[in-house]
Amino acid sequence: MSHKGYTLLELMIAMVVGLILVTGIAASYTSIKETVTTSQRLAASQEIIRYTNRVLMRSIKQTQSIPTVSATDIRIDQLAGVPACDGSVPSTDYTERYFLQGEYLVCDRGSGDVNLLKGVTGLAFTINGQLITVTIQGNRFPLQYGAGIQMNFYAGLGS
Repeated sequence: MSHKGYTLLELMIAMVVGLILVTGIAASYTSIKETVTTSQRLAASQEIIRYTNRVLMRSIKQTQSIPTVSATDIRIDQLAGVPACDGSVPSTDYTERYFLQGEYLVCDRGSGDVNLLKGVTGLAFTINGQLITVTIQGNRFPLQYGAGIQMNFYAGLGS
C-alpha cells in the first residue's frame, strides 16, 4: 500500500517552522526599521546643530561688541562691510537678531525676517561674560536629547 501526501504531523511541523521563520523576519524588519528611523533622526539633528553652529559662530566671531542676549533671542551688532545672515553685505552698520518663530530659526537684520532653518522647536540663549550658551531643540531630535543640545560660543570681539 503506497501513501501519497503528507501526514498531519508533517504539516503541523512545517507550519511551526514557517511561523518561526516569519516571526524572525518580522523581528528583523522591526529592528532594521528602528535603526533607520534613529539614523534619520540623528542626521536631521546633526544638520540642525551644524547649520545653527555655523551661522551663529560666523556672526559672533565677526562682531566687535558683546552681543545682547535675552532668554529667547540674541542681538549682534555688526559693522558695515561684513556678511549678514541673509547673505548680503550691508554698507552701513547693522544689528542681526536671531530668534525662534514657529519651527524656524529666524534672522532679522532690520530688513525683515529671514527663515534660516526649519525643524527647530526650542531655542534659548544665556551669556556669562563673553561666553554665550545656545540651547537648541529640534522636532526630530532623538529622545535622549529631549532637553536640547548646548553650544558654547566665545565672543572674542572680532577674533
